[in-house]
Amino acid sequence: MAGTPHADGVRVSVRSVIPKLRNGGSHRAVGALLRKRNYRPKLEPKGLPERVQASLGSAVTDLWKAAQADAAAELVAERERL
Repeated sequence: MAGTPHADGVRVSVRSVIPKLRNGGSHRAVGALLRKRNYRPKLEPKGLPERVQASLGSAVTDLWKAAQADAAAELVAERERL
């Protein structure tokens, strides 16, 4: 399923992949597998004009990247304190 996003009309995510696995799996393992395959889910807003959808998707992506950078900086600072 992770190799063919949207093949059966279901959004590919950790939650949708785990039940399809023979022995199940953890969020950590499946998430790592999806990242290894360079699967990057995209926002799929519906019912909005194209320009608004594109702007919204871009804004959320920028916000997420900023949050990740802040979290990484806090982690480095915490490790240095130890």
